[in-house]
Amino acid sequence: AGGALEWRVGRALRPPSGGAGGVGGADAHPVDQLPALDDSLVAPNVASNGACLNPVVSSGRFQLYDDSSAIAAEAQDLEGWQLVQATDMQRHADRWLYRHDIIGNVCWPGQVNSSDDQLASQCDFELQSVWADFPRAGDPYAAPLKGTCALTQITIDGLRHARKLGDILKREYAQHGRHPLRGLDSLGCVPGSVFLASDAVEKNERTIEEVYTGLCGWAPELAEFPAPSVIVSAGTPAKGNPFWLKPGLCSGAELDRYNREAAVAHESDPFWVGEVGQLAAKVASLTGHHLPKDAGEYRPFLSSIVDCTVCHACLGLDDAPRALLNDEGAPDELGLFGRLDRVETAGVLWPFTYFRRQGEGAFLRYARLAFGYYFVVLADRMQDAVDRISMNEHEKAGATPVIFIQVMSDVNISPQLAMLGLEEAASVRPQWLATLITELWVRGSGSSAEFSVRVLYSGKIQRPCPGQRGALCPWSAFRALLLKFAPDAGSCPQFYDNYDLVSSLKSEVPSPEASS
Repeated sequence: AGGALEWRVGRALRPPSGGAGGVGGADAHPVDQLPALDDSLVAPNVASNGACLNPVVSSGRFQLYDDSSAIAAEAQDLEGWQLVQATDMQRHADRWLYRHDIIGNVCWPGQVNSSDDQLASQCDFELQSVWADFPRAGDPYAAPLKGTCALTQITIDGLRHARKLGDILKREYAQHGRHPLRGLDSLGCVPGSVFLASDAVEKNERTIEEVYTGLCGWAPELAEFPAPSVIVSAGTPAKGNPFWLKPGLCSGAELDRYNREAAVAHESDPFWVGEVGQLAAKVASLTGHHLPKDAGEYRPFLSSIVDCTVCHACLGLDDAPRALLNDEGAPDELGLFGRLDRVETAGVLWPFTYFRRQGEGAFLRYARLAFGYYFVVLADRMQDAVDRISMNEHEKAGATPVIFIQVMSDVNISPQLAMLGLEEAASVRPQWLATLITELWVRGSGSSAEFSVRVLYSGKIQRPCPGQRGALCPWSAFRALLLKFAPDAGSCPQFYDNYDLVSSLKSEVPSPEASS
């Protein structure tokens, strides 16, 4: 535990200047020479189970293929194309439980908690990131003991896995990688080439810190990454802050009305009242809880059991009910746990499902208010790269970011999957460190350049564009897909009053001026 603590608290500092862009030199510290944890400290279940960890991290491979023919087909699709930008929208790393008052913070009878020796080595360190210190409160699951883990605290395994993910991104995107991005050389990242954004929670901030360290070779510095430009504000939106990563930003009477309508429909839906009610009753009996009285409480109840199962089994605790586990003691994705996971995730996405049933118009109106403004941001940053390349203004390294790393939670990723029509990917909760990556590719240069987009979810190629068969989707089609979710300025002033478009989309996307 002493070695783990030293690795956790110490940070890889940027080396003295000594190379192009002020990085590198004889004193540089490659990632593989940074302090690392002994593999024996890592819980065995998390490395082999898809409900626990992004398989990209457990396999050490950026991309996962079904067979060798898929590798050859993609190579042919990408021939002649060059990668110019990537956005990594990802979940945080391995963590301890959330508070779940619906089950009284008791997962099941005889639960093991964070006072157990298995978790003492995972959580016994100071709660701090580059940007903030976090208070340590007692673990309610350990009451009357204080416990070792704070609620939602990242674990030592999580720190290690986040660092590993950054290294995987480096091997894909840095100089000499499979698909190198300008500004990411083999000894570090040119200042300005990376954009960071994180939810204001310890597990997220520590995740992004370690992913960046794995990618660039040292920890992020406040001079380049000040908190107001990185940490998502929980208060009033402000220019320069990534507030647009929060769902439900367009608050007001219209979104409230949609949410109320969906909630009422949910409580009377035959599937939720009948089949889900039976599943909740079975799980309540299995875990020693009372069945919630209202159908509207089935999802939070099932969510608490999913969270308990993942955090206990994936962190190496062996106390979860056997009916929820496979023969290896990990969450059983093909059995009862898998059913819980899919039902609980369907509950998260219920408003999208409900309004899609009402027709395309109702679905788009709801989705625009719920999270469509983020797609405006994504389209704007990609269009900015298109504009610069088309005008031959993209060569200066560090002029604009080439990789955007955004660490949020499953409730930020699942709606995007649903809005993009990726139903199978959206059907289960994103694992720890799940990655939704959107890449912009170019063929040619100047005004004659062509642009395409590749989308990957946790290592697997996705095909969100109509009629898409290969790895790439034309930029024009993907751009149209994103912009159909753009809210009008009148219904979402919280976004348009505080976000300045930087690309040629200014003439197309609704603006406060046009609305007024």
